[in-house]
Amino acid sequence: MDFPKLAELLLPDVKTTPLDWIKKYPARNLPAGALVTRLCPSPTGFLHVGALYMGLLDKRIASDSKGVSILRIEDTDEAREVSGAKELIIKGLEQYCLTPDEGPGKGDYGPYVQSARKDIYASYAKDLVKRGLAYPCFMTPDELTAMRKEQEIAKVRPGYYGKYAKWRGASIEQINERLAAGATYCIRFRSNGDQNKKQSFKDEFLGDLQVPENDEDFIIMKTGGGTTYHLAHVVDDFLMRANFIIRGEEWLSSVPKHLDLWRAFDLEVPLYGHVMPINKQDGSSVRKISKRKDPEANFEMYSKTGYPEDAIIGYLYRLANPSFDDWWQDPKNLKNKNLSVNDFPFSIDELKRGGRGPLLDIKKLDSISGDIIAKMSGDVVSQKMISWAEINDIEFAKIAKNNFGYFKQILSIEREVENPRKDIVSWSQGVSFVNYFFEEYFDSKKAKEILVADLVDENRLSTVLKDLIQTLSDDSYYTEPSLDVWVENIKKLANMLGFAVDRKAYKEAPDKFKGDFALFMKTIRVGVTGRDKTPNLFYVLKVLGKERVISRLKRVAPQSTVRDVISQN
Repeated sequence: MDFPKLAELLLPDVKTTPLDWIKKYPARNLPAGALVTRLCPSPTGFLHVGALYMGLLDKRIASDSKGVSILRIEDTDEAREVSGAKELIIKGLEQYCLTPDEGPGKGDYGPYVQSARKDIYASYAKDLVKRGLAYPCFMTPDELTAMRKEQEIAKVRPGYYGKYAKWRGASIEQINERLAAGATYCIRFRSNGDQNKKQSFKDEFLGDLQVPENDEDFIIMKTGGGTTYHLAHVVDDFLMRANFIIRGEEWLSSVPKHLDLWRAFDLEVPLYGHVMPINKQDGSSVRKISKRKDPEANFEMYSKTGYPEDAIIGYLYRLANPSFDDWWQDPKNLKNKNLSVNDFPFSIDELKRGGRGPLLDIKKLDSISGDIIAKMSGDVVSQKMISWAEINDIEFAKIAKNNFGYFKQILSIEREVENPRKDIVSWSQGVSFVNYFFEEYFDSKKAKEILVADLVDENRLSTVLKDLIQTLSDDSYYTEPSLDVWVENIKKLANMLGFAVDRKAYKEAPDKFKGDFALFMKTIRVGVTGRDKTPNLFYVLKVLGKERVISRLKRVAPQSTVRDVISQN
């Protein structure tokens, strides 16, 4: 077979050679030990949390080694590409401060989108054909289907190899005949491997492995000239000078094919590290997180929920390095407001584990997020919550912005103290936790329903609320600077209004009281907030102020009670 002639026959318009591209993309001038990593998502839908995870690993490993991180969009599968997905990937990485050093729009080793690199792939494909390491295959879809059925009946491994590689030994005359007839074809790599033989392969995370040789004549250029991942991956990683290929464990089975290509081009095989997939607890079992079934797989879920970006990054570090928990829970770190999750001493060695991949646990994310938000000042929390709401809850954002001073007061409650509150773990939850401070969200009907249930009947509620409206009109309940003094005064008020402050006394004779001290406090809390859980009532009353408190108690109370109060005043 005259292979150079075949190469010209198949790809006559390709005038460049691999050497031309090597000259265009020379070796990088980096310090010894510098690692060049790359993130290669496919634009086939939303940005997967796994892509963020891989993006963090790529960026941190490259940065720690004084190397370079690359974003390369792998859009070779045109049939599955989703409009706008490329932009979503870039925007998502930017949002979480994971933008690689190079990628679409910046860098000297582009284009960084595979669909714009077809000329490069064609040069390498032609080089393989020219050297007898690749050939055209004219098998039709029907013929391929028939081949697979034949293999199924024979109970042999499916694939295009051995006797099933019909066009592997075709003559130039046979090929010319099909070309003259206008038949379509793909180009396949000519493998010389033996599936029954093993070869050594070192995985940087999984250790020393034995993988079978590749004997399949896999496709490197599709019908119509498109490129497969196999050829594009090797060519791109070489020309971009990536020397540490970090990718999902699902690509481990493709290693024999890729080793074949590296060797065919006489190139040094880079480091490979296959990362175990992110898992999820599903009942009593654990499974790989599903792009179709699990909302947690979509990074937009985290944005819409309103987790701070730092919380997501911290959580991704935790997935990669279990030691993150001990580091983060160190009291010095928890209280250090200037500490960033990116200060975490990330260890590549902790990725060197086999078995099951990391387990997604939203409760752990909530814990990290709560710690991060607790470190923020009331001003920062207010601004960030409004920024989130401007996209996800426009009505609340408008109300909060129009009352920003008041909003800041609300979110400063129990915040800038030695042990700040950690009940807010996301901006969406934060909105639902504090919106009752605004009149537009205070639900007097719900408050009344709760209180009627607790106080047995409406007449009893009427009496209690009448007393509260009169007594809480005293300014001292809103201006007292000391929490301890306020608590003593509120206990005196409870006792005066017929509630038991002493637990023992209440246990011995509950019928003598309207209720215990807990019920008294709950009556005030629910009456002025509509909630049975809020921050310390001392601070809530201070922020609400006397006018709002009294107005709300009147809205909850029966109209007859309000009239009685007015007549007595």
